[in-house]
Amino acid sequence: MRKNNFILIYFSILLICTTYQDFNLVNKFGELARSPIFLFTPIFVFYELFRLLYKKSNSLNITTLQKNLSIYFLFITFVGCIYVFYYFISGKYVFLGENLFFKYIKGQVYIIIILLYIRHVYLIMCRLSRKQVLYSFLIALTFLDFVLIIEYFTMPEGLLFLHSTDLPYYRVRLLTAESSWTGTIYVVYSTITLYLVMTLYRKNLFYKLYIILSFLMYLLLTQSKGFYVVLLLSIVLYSLRYFSFKKLSIQNIFMVFVSIVIFFVILNVFGEVYYNAFMRDIEKYTSLATRIGLILASLKVILTHPWGTGTGTYIIFLPNEILSSFNTLNFIFGSIFGIQPNLSELERLTTSTTGLGVKSGVLHWLMVGGIFSLLFFVLTFKYLNQATKELSILRFSLIFTFLAVTTYISLDIKYEIWLLCAFIEYNLKFIKGNSTE
Repeated sequence: MRKNNFILIYFSILLICTTYQDFNLVNKFGELARSPIFLFTPIFVFYELFRLLYKKSNSLNITTLQKNLSIYFLFITFVGCIYVFYYFISGKYVFLGENLFFKYIKGQVYIIIILLYIRHVYLIMCRLSRKQVLYSFLIALTFLDFVLIIEYFTMPEGLLFLHSTDLPYYRVRLLTAESSWTGTIYVVYSTITLYLVMTLYRKNLFYKLYIILSFLMYLLLTQSKGFYVVLLLSIVLYSLRYFSFKKLSIQNIFMVFVSIVIFFVILNVFGEVYYNAFMRDIEKYTSLATRIGLILASLKVILTHPWGTGTGTYIIFLPNEILSSFNTLNFIFGSIFGIQPNLSELERLTTSTTGLGVKSGVLHWLMVGGIFSLLFFVLTFKYLNQATKELSILRFSLIFTFLAVTTYISLDIKYEIWLLCAFIEYNLKFIKGNSTE
């Protein structure tokens, strides 16, 4: 029992560290160190070696998700190696001040840590009891609530000592670099915790109210426009599963009605405020122009490099396509909004590798891995979608996170995305294990 309690404490700490995405070591070691998860890598490796050497079964127990990611890693390792070798024999070793080989290696390390993280989280959850997994998520969610409250009442200088910069920040961002990163964290942690409560303590009203109020508090305090847009889209897509004239039932009609009510409540409460903020951003700031410009540039790279560019040499192709997207951006913003976009941030990205990448995790991986990334996403989403077919709460969380990583969230250090995937696999194993007993 003491052994399991130690694992429970360790897993709770790991879940909390997963939400920390503006670690100040980023200033010394680069973007990889923006999350403290990289510090757990020796533990991940040691645990893998321990299982191989001392467990009675030498089976690796590789899950479908782990297998898909491993195959994807092998493909982009090969593609990236070819590109780096080609540029090296052509005499080009450095681009925009960055060594192509080191850039390639750093890109590979991101995926290695993701793979190790997924396996480790999955194996740790399998060692804990179902209730212990719930307690770990409750501890992590409560920690998020405390951070949210403290930060909100001490803005704009709240908890700056925990961030990578000491610049004042005027929106709720928890322990991440910016407010737009917080939505997936709260959705994943809230939905997993609520799902576990629904399966373990179905009649416990306190737990349910606490989780719902926790999410509502975040919903009211956050000012992330991307979060609200994706949340509304997720509600629409989620409610479509209940639109079936062949299977009309009171439950289906009720769920459609509830989804429509929630959609319009959110739209009416926040719509006008965020529409005005959206228009101000278009006119004064670079955020929207930068995101659309990077999307256009990445699509061009994807179309011209169907096998991908590898994790090192995309920094050669992307800046050129960013520059060529300026005319298109001027036309789009002039036609739709009647103004010229602010392209200063895009211009900066063409002169340095700092921040050079696509905000959308899916598009960035498609650019790096080409058709291999496409296969990975299709197979993985199909598998996870099937695994949550009868699990409404987890299905909604999956839809939200998939839309988020397709539009405005990266994949490399957003470990809560991979936590959700690992939990779905763990839950699938748990359900299958119970069904065979």
